[in-house]
Formats: sequence, structure tokens, C-alpha cells
Amino acid sequence: MMKKLICGIYLALCALYVMYFITPANASHNSTPGVQQVVCGDSKTLIDGLEKRYGEKITEQGIDNDENVLVVITVSPKRTWSFLATPKGKPKVFCVLVTGTDWLQEEGSSKGVSYDGSIVTVIFDKEGEWQLLFFNTTTKTVSNVTTGYNWERLIDLNKLSH
Repeated sequence: MMKKLICGIYLALCALYVMYFITPANASHNSTPGVQQVVCGDSKTLIDGLEKRYGEKITEQGIDNDENVLVVITVSPKRTWSFLATPKGKPKVFCVLVTGTDWLQEEGSSKGVSYDGSIVTVIFDKEGEWQLLFFNTTTKTVSNVTTGYNWERLIDLNKLSH
């Protein structure tokens, strides 16, 4: 099912023109068009790299319903973000599925802008039930990408000093 989650997210985002090129060696949070690849690696190395290169820290996380895998949002003080998931049976691996800018936290939701201007949104309730939505600003369509449980906001960006 992790394959289904990764493929579902990857295909939904590809089909909706969200994907831009990113690799750990030359990852960037800029608007240079290309093809974003799903990049996987040792979870500690990937998280450390996102923090060193972009100042991104694990800010929100939850468990996917289909595979019971961990999904994570890392965010920087500049509000760049990355959406990661750990493949089933590989707890020491993370895959970066999509990145973007302008991460915003509101009560019961968080959202960010992908590089084509489309919106990735996580809606969650007080019990931690959540769903990941994708709004394509070109086609004006919304896709429900996945759902899950145990959503946690580990860092409240609104409480950090600017």
C-alpha cells in the first residue's frame, strides 16, 4: 500500500503539473521548472539535509490510513516546505514527494503553494484525523490525495518570533 500512497501522490501531483526537479545534491526551493523526482534516503540524513540546506524542521506529521506509514511536513522560517513519507517496512527511510513555499498554519488546517501555484492542504480535526487535498489552480480541480490519523502540529509557526 505504500507503493499506492507514493504512486497516488506522485501521479496526482504529476498529472496536475506540480512536479519540479529536486534531488538532495541540487535540491532547491526556487521556481525553475523541470521534473520533480521522488527522492528517498536515510531518514536522518534527509531530515538533517533539509535543515542544513533550507532550515526546514519537522513541523507536522501523521499516519496514513492505507499503509500506516508516517507522513511528515518540514518547514523553514522562510515557510519553504517539503512533504515526506516513510515507505512501509522501511522506518529509517523517508521519501520527499513534493516541495513548495508559503506554508501557512491555521486552526484545523495547513497549506502551502507548490511551484506551479497549486495548493497542497492538510485538513485535520482535534482527534488527529486528517486528509491531504490538492487544488490545481490551472484546472480549478480539487483532489483528495489521502487520509490518515494521529496528525500532530509539532511546531506552531504562528507562535515563533519573526
